[in-house]
Amino acid sequence: MPTLRQPQPRGAGEARAQPRDAPNFPSSIPVRWEPYRNWARTVTVDGVWVCEPRDTAEVVSLVNWARVQGFRIRASAGRHNFTPLTVSDGADANRVLLVDTRKHLTGLRMVSTDPAAVQVGAGVPSRLYSRSWRTRDTGWPQPR
Repeated sequence: MPTLRQPQPRGAGEARAQPRDAPNFPSSIPVRWEPYRNWARTVTVDGVWVCEPRDTAEVVSLVNWARVQGFRIRASAGRHNFTPLTVSDGADANRVLLVDTRKHLTGLRMVSTDPAAVQVGAGVPSRLYSRSWRTRDTGWPQPR
């Protein structure tokens, strides 16, 4: 496992200690502390809590936990953003939980054809969605 650098506040001379654990975190859901940066490298944070819920029941459990513990939950998939929508550059992210949807929340299925309806998991990248439905007569506009 790679060694993670200790979080440091911007402009401060001494390192801020990595939080020991996320308080009272649901024991059935693995959580880790790791550096964050968006794909454009315009937003960088020394450390943030990250987890990968396996299903919607775990997402509900995480939201309920965050409410009680005073955490903010942010969805995190491809990190394709240029704004501090997920976290702010250099922020103290001790009370932020990133919910990474890419590993488990990737279901994709046709619900009906008339009218056309599809159920897409939060972790499905748009490139896979468009590739999957491009050859089907769904009535949905296709990305070009």
